[in-house]
Amino acid sequence: MPSLTSYAVTKKNQVSATFHLVGTTLAFVYYVYGHIGMPEPLFSDVQSQAFNETLNYSDPVYGVTYIKNTARDVDFTLTRLTPGISYTIYFYIMNLNKVFNPQAYQLNFTTYGNLFLLFLGLMFEKTRIHPRRLSWRSRKITSAQI
Repeated sequence: MPSLTSYAVTKKNQVSATFHLVGTTLAFVYYVYGHIGMPEPLFSDVQSQAFNETLNYSDPVYGVTYIKNTARDVDFTLTRLTPGISYTIYFYIMNLNKVFNPQAYQLNFTTYGNLFLLFLGLMFEKTRIHPRRLSWRSRKITSAQI
């Protein structure tokens, strides 16, 4: 029976997360992710990407990747994530003979918050430009001055 021997988040930022999966055989890896606390789905729902009323409240996104190299590992990236949100992802693995492992592999992760906007807000809060200096710095330059 196929299985995942290792699965982890290797890199993340505000809007994406990269995963590294290692399996026991060449296989398809079906996944679904949504807001943290999402209930464990059935393999058939994840494989068919079927609408599931229970999962729908977690805003699920479905996908599939492939373990197709001799090292039996794969890296893949989820994009368009929301900054500062905690997610749950479930993986199911199925070998090339369509034998699947009924065990779901679960992983929780959180994207980084929007630190840029926080930094930008703090920077403008600390930096006060005097109106005269602002007008001096933004004065109009004519072609004669160039």
